Amino acid sequence: MLATALDEASARGGEIAARIAARWQTSLVLAHVCEDPRAPLLLGASNEDTVGPLRATLQDEAARLHALSGAEARIHLTAGRVTDALLSLVRYELPALIIVGSGGAHHLGSTAERLAREAPVPVLALRATARLSAWLDGAHPLRVLVGVDEGQTSTAARAFAASLARVGPCETQLIHIAAPEAAHARLGLPPPWVDGALSVEAHAALLRALERAAPTHEAATLRVIPGWGGADAHLAAVADHEGADLVIVGQRPRSTLERLWYGSVSRGVLRAVPSSVVCVPPALAAAPTIPRAPQAVLVATDLTDVGDRALWTALSLVAEGGTVHVATALADTDASVTARERAWHALMKLIARAPLDRSPRIVPELLIGEPAAQLLGLAARIGADILVAGVRSGAVARRVLLGSVARELSEASPIPVLLVPPPAA
Repeated sequence: MLATALDEASARGGEIAARIAARWQTSLVLAHVCEDPRAPLLLGASNEDTVGPLRATLQDEAARLHALSGAEARIHLTAGRVTDALLSLVRYELPALIIVGSGGAHHLGSTAERLAREAPVPVLALRATARLSAWLDGAHPLRVLVGVDEGQTSTAARAFAASLARVGPCETQLIHIAAPEAAHARLGLPPPWVDGALSVEAHAALLRALERAAPTHEAATLRVIPGWGGADAHLAAVADHEGADLVIVGQRPRSTLERLWYGSVSRGVLRAVPSSVVCVPPALAAAPTIPRAPQAVLVATDLTDVGDRALWTALSLVAEGGTVHVATALADTDASVTARERAWHALMKLIARAPLDRSPRIVPELLIGEPAAQLLGLAARIGADILVAGVRSGAVARRVLLGSVARELSEASPIPVLLVPPPAA
């Protein structure tokens, strides 16, 4: 769907929209909002002195774009406040994409920003239309930059980027901006030795997590860039430096307070990037799929029978050729040399008891620090598919590892947590 101001800039946007619609094998809706206060009364009436010429102009434009691209082109003439009318139409039509023209009433300002914030479909804010036209002409691949993280909105943005391959050749870069200290803390790693840099281990862990979230048929280069401050400024700088033709970002849903849109990466990118921008809502994320058998399983044990029982459950879950990491955590105050040696010896004895008829590799992990944070950091570093922990019940459990820790894990873990109860008495 194209929001058109019926001016020269919108005509160029219409040509791009029509050609994309044709290659996606879908129809094009030309939408124009008349802001004349009399228009709501005249639409649909026999006397259309005000809106009749607008309707005829829209019909002529639809015919031109159909002749240009072969795509079916329909018109929709409505009235009212521009953004409200467009949002209402978008919710009715649910197009694959809404394109906001770069001139007239649909300039790249409040209209594009509010559509990007509230529309249930991707919104393309057009700038530098010559770049997209050259791509559609086959002059060069489309240089696409996608801002990514590990969230659902990122998955949606990546899926939209992958869909552009049906329109024409693309060179897609996925850019993740990581604040070094925050990334190291989340991964349970010591602070970086060099200010503003990621350790090799942190960089590899972030890449691995982002690679696992790849949608079907994605062909892209993934980069992790350390950076402080807002990700929008870094994405805009990369887009400008590398001459991106199109920048794609996910748009997160917001609470009432957050609708002020402070700190929004999407808003910052829309305002700062000189090229066209697509904001993609999470609703575009791929339909749920049946999870694969876990390739990497993390087991949390306190080296008692209750904790050890989690290992036997993990071995029954892990995929053929997968890896089971068996971890125990010692608090800093309990991590004497003797305590570490004792814990390591107990871990090795536990692994030695594992049945020999299973193929997974079993890796011992001794962690030092706050147990839940250390376990979650390790899960992120190894790319665990599931976390398995033994759990006890009763008042005493609130003071032991697999009571309070299991609860913290189940509340904070971004991956599934399986709690294994003790055997029935």
